[in-house]
Amino acid sequence: MSPGGVQHSNALYGVTSSAWPLEALFALFRAGALDLFAAVLAPRFSGEVKRFDGNLLRQVRLPNWHALDNSLRKRLLDSDVESNVSDASLVFDVYKLTTKRLRKAVESAV
Repeated sequence: MSPGGVQHSNALYGVTSSAWPLEALFALFRAGALDLFAAVLAPRFSGEVKRFDGNLLRQVRLPNWHALDNSLRKRLLDSDVESNVSDASLVFDVYKLTTKRLRKAVESAV
C-alpha cells in the first residue's frame, strides 16, 4: 500500500457515457459514489482491503441524467473536480439517500 493509502493495481478502466456528461459523472464518482458501491458490493480481502475491479464497475447504477432536477444537474456540472475537497452531498442527493438508509445498506453488506 502506498503512503497515501492507495492500493496499487495494474488494472486500468475507461469510463464512457452517452447519457451523462463526463464532467458530471466524474464529479459524482469523486464525491464518493464509487466508494458507496464498493462498500456494499466489493469482495474484501484480509485487512478489509476491497477488490475494486471491472465487475464492480459494471454493477454501478446511475439514475437517468434527465430525471435529475435542473439544480442538481447544475451542481454536478459546476463541481470543481480539480479541488481536493469533494462534495459527498452530491451522492446523497443523486441517490436520494438519508444517513439512515446509507447506514442500513452498508451494515447489511457486512
